[in-house]
Amino acid sequence: MKVECAKDKLKEAVSQVGKIATKNLSLPILEAILIEAKDKSLILRATNLDVGLEIRIPAKVEKAGSTALPADILNSFLSGLSDSQTIKLDLVNNNLLISTSRNSTVIKSFAIDYFPTIPQIDKEESFSIEAGKLVLGIKSVVYAASVSDMKPEISSVYIYSDNDELIFASTDSFRLAEKHITNKQKDKKMSIILPFKNAMEIARIFEQSREVLDVYFNKNQISVVSPAIYFTSRVVGGIFPDYRQIVPQEKKTEVIVLKKDLIDSIKVSNIFSD
Repeated sequence: MKVECAKDKLKEAVSQVGKIATKNLSLPILEAILIEAKDKSLILRATNLDVGLEIRIPAKVEKAGSTALPADILNSFLSGLSDSQTIKLDLVNNNLLISTSRNSTVIKSFAIDYFPTIPQIDKEESFSIEAGKLVLGIKSVVYAASVSDMKPEISSVYIYSDNDELIFASTDSFRLAEKHITNKQKDKKMSIILPFKNAMEIARIFEQSREVLDVYFNKNQISVVSPAIYFTSRVVGGIFPDYRQIVPQEKKTEVIVLKKDLIDSIKVSNIFSD
């Protein structure tokens, strides 16, 4: 492998993908980022077996190839570079030589044969949504999800369609959050129960995106796809609680206040709460 690319794009991609890689004593390969050079692109992948992320950046590929590097070491090295606009990657004796105009290092590689495959989802069940809407829907409700794994159905974000809306809901059985997002769907009804930690990863990864995302799903997996990013996650089996039965249909009292006044009052009162 021999490739040259923009340093800032590589640095950002490694930062994003590296957050998926995790310390794992039994499977050290999960600590790595798989880097593949082909077709004028550099592809970076990481997985913790619960979620997987692939990011593609443009590159000048002189020789195709692939390697796997420790995510924390690679990220730390790139974070310290500030002297060059471009960076060169060269695979030498199964180790990666990384160089700029003033810096160079050799990082020992993992054996790529043991890197897990990131699942590809069947595209029969799908919908499209603007990245901003998806991120807004998740952020509006995820705080209400249970943080305990005892009941996976409520330790999640529930996403389902209703006419021309996508509805996001979370509950920990003490509180409930629901967000309606206008998004024209196909005629098919859909529902997905997404682990709240994985939903937060989606919000983090696509927070700055302004693109339309394609979402594919089945009973086991979901994938969120943009032109340069592929994210996949497991979904929760089971049934989300029918929370609409407990939502009051009538209201006896209505109060209208300025949002900032309400927030400030709660913050001041919270000083004395335990």
